[in-house]
Amino acid sequence: MFAGDQTMGGIVVIWGLVTFAKRNQWSKPLAQWRAQFFRSTGWVVNNCAEQASEGEIAGHNRQYEFGGYLTLLQKMEPLQGPYVLVNDTLFRTHHRQGWMNLLKKVPARIESESRAVYGDIRWDGTALPERPNPFLASWIFVLPNKESLQLFQSVLEEVLMEETPALSPAYESFLQDWLSANSRWRGWHGRLTADALARKRACILWEHRLSLRLMESGMHLRSLGEWDPSLYSRLRLIDRIKTRWNAWMG
Repeated sequence: MFAGDQTMGGIVVIWGLVTFAKRNQWSKPLAQWRAQFFRSTGWVVNNCAEQASEGEIAGHNRQYEFGGYLTLLQKMEPLQGPYVLVNDTLFRTHHRQGWMNLLKKVPARIESESRAVYGDIRWDGTALPERPNPFLASWIFVLPNKESLQLFQSVLEEVLMEETPALSPAYESFLQDWLSANSRWRGWHGRLTADALARKRACILWEHRLSLRLMESGMHLRSLGEWDPSLYSRLRLIDRIKTRWNAWMG
């Protein structure tokens, strides 16, 4: 457990980060992350268990970052929120300082909102029933209160426990197209190994199904961009360029 002396946006938060990393691989950006949260409490789950540093939780990695989130939610549940869940793509593929600056804008009123989850929202899922509109990218979630945390935790547990349902042909086609990275500006631009593709496919399925089930359960999906639309738009563009540039550079 880590405690500091600062607040985010004037309020104390509970935070958790999931990583799959070598020992101390992210020590510098993690120190910067902790510095954003005076008087806040947080945990790091390292799913590369044998590399977990002192003070980190050794994760099992059975469901990648999603299983790590469950571990963190169990730690967070006894404490009063709001709560921040994030994975280490914050350090690898996102504009780290920009997103930290956006999180500083969390308003104090977020504590009184019920049944909501804020995240990096997407509005391009209308064509497919398995890809809801909107849905939240699975690398960052902000939960305003304990009611939202408990509902999020319950839905996530159900999604991870159930068998994958039969998928529509159109959704299967979408997955194939996305994972083959046929476009420079959309699709998966990670490693094209069998293990990496299997992991990414599973994560896409969980990501879409989680948002779908959250909405069916009465959870409101909200955008982190509500706190600063201009900054959020710039971050989305910078992230897209950064991801594609890293892919082209190998």
